[in-house]
Amino acid sequence: MPLKHFFYRLIAILVLLGGVLFLASCAPLYFHRLRPPEHHLAVKDLNALPYRDLWQGFVFNGDKVGFAHTKIEKQSRSHEFVITSEAHLRIFFLGMDKRITMKGIDVVGPDLALLSFHYELEID
Repeated sequence: MPLKHFFYRLIAILVLLGGVLFLASCAPLYFHRLRPPEHHLAVKDLNALPYRDLWQGFVFNGDKVGFAHTKIEKQSRSHEFVITSEAHLRIFFLGMDKRITMKGIDVVGPDLALLSFHYELEID
């Protein structure tokens, strides 16, 4: 094998190895293994949930970039539940500013059977 081909292969292997190390080195900074929960969530129906209004925040590269809100409401005249959810994200990545809005309304029965749904997605 000529010396020139050997150096090309060596450079290709070093670039590939460097790329793998670079990608693997970022993961421990942001992702941590979670222990499984000690107790399983044993909920018989949506009425027994410990919460009906849930707020969550989204973090990307250490910055808060959005939030999500989920609300569960029982219909007064029936056994149905309305699950309303919305999420808003704003990400500045590679010089581009992106805004994403997702909204959803699900109507489910007491056994979580989906009765109807409506979703909206807006990407700027």
